[in-house]
Amino acid sequence: MARKLGSKVNLLKYLALDGKWQSFPVVKVKGKPNPELVLIHSKPERSKTGTYYLCWREDGKRVTCPVGSSPREALDTWRLQAGWSLLY
Repeated sequence: MARKLGSKVNLLKYLALDGKWQSFPVVKVKGKPNPELVLIHSKPERSKTGTYYLCWREDGKRVTCPVGSSPREALDTWRLQAGWSLLY
């Protein structure tokens, strides 16, 4: 089954904020995520710590998969899952 270029695969970052662990969406620029920025209370902020996760739906069920703590690793995995070429 082919996916629409990243429209259904989301990149999230799980990090501690005020002593509580939470998931935050990664900021998208021109349809591609920028793993260095996360939306915290609707404002883009940089975060050095945390773990990235991919989130998508398959057969009506939500699938969440850890992809590491490196921004490069997270972006490469998002591109593969979303159907983008790594050379793009």
